[in-house]
Amino acid sequence: MQLTVIICTYARESLLENSLKTLCKQTIDRSHYGIVVVDNACRPETQQVVEKYGAQYVMEPKIGHSVARNRGMQVTRSPWALYLDDDIQAPVDLIEKFLARIVTAHYAALGGEVRHWFLTTPPRWLVRYYNKPYRPVGQTEYGELKGEEYLIGCLIAVRKSAWEAVGGFSDSVGMHGKEVGRGDEDEFQLRLRAANYKIYYDPEIYIDHLVQPYKYTLKGQLQLAYASGRDGIGMRGNHVLSLWELFLRLALITGYSVPFNVARVLFKPGYYWQNGIVDCLTKYYFAWGEFFPHRYSKR
Repeated sequence: MQLTVIICTYARESLLENSLKTLCKQTIDRSHYGIVVVDNACRPETQQVVEKYGAQYVMEPKIGHSVARNRGMQVTRSPWALYLDDDIQAPVDLIEKFLARIVTAHYAALGGEVRHWFLTTPPRWLVRYYNKPYRPVGQTEYGELKGEEYLIGCLIAVRKSAWEAVGGFSDSVGMHGKEVGRGDEDEFQLRLRAANYKIYYDPEIYIDHLVQPYKYTLKGQLQLAYASGRDGIGMRGNHVLSLWELFLRLALITGYSVPFNVARVLFKPGYYWQNGIVDCLTKYYFAWGEFFPHRYSKR
């Protein structure tokens, strides 16, 4: 067996079951891949769902998405692991496509395109943020990612030997239970590159990823922006802002971004007042996140 799917979950049994259903309807036989579910909430309800679909159930009581991901890799016996979120929908040929690539791969990580699905009808202003698939910027063909480009974290296959060589995922970033966090996959890929491992992208590989209902609200969008600034230090040129840099950043946002987005609300069709608020305030919150030392740096 060349590939094990690792899904980390936290008290979301209905979403997890939906994901497992799609992973058990693949074009390739289950003897060619395994499924491991790491339960970060340690709930019997989760175990029941996992066992219903013949997957391996693993408990990880220490809270943290990265902690759960590392635990999943520790129990994996295949040379590759495919990390998926518990709220995805996999096309029937997802595993077959990954196996076709990794069997001769000389790289350490492989990912693809992330499309979107909605559990409930989203507000009309939200659709503009999810009307296109997520992919590394500028990457349209199969090949190596260069520079500061990163695979999308909910669809990433990793060679186990490379994971071991760089020390796995860091629990200083990323989700902690239901607390919003970002950056764990990017930070991991940053260390892969520093160790001279190659990272590849394949546009023919894709999944559908749920746009969580909390993102339908202004509060949810601001939480994401703040976490992105706070957890992205050291990546994409981001650094901890000094007080002077923070004031300068806020002044630039106020002087340029605010009037620009007000003009878009007034004159651009399909650009709603909610978009103007989100596009302005998220910049403030991102900068605010960059201003503070990392919340987990002392753990």
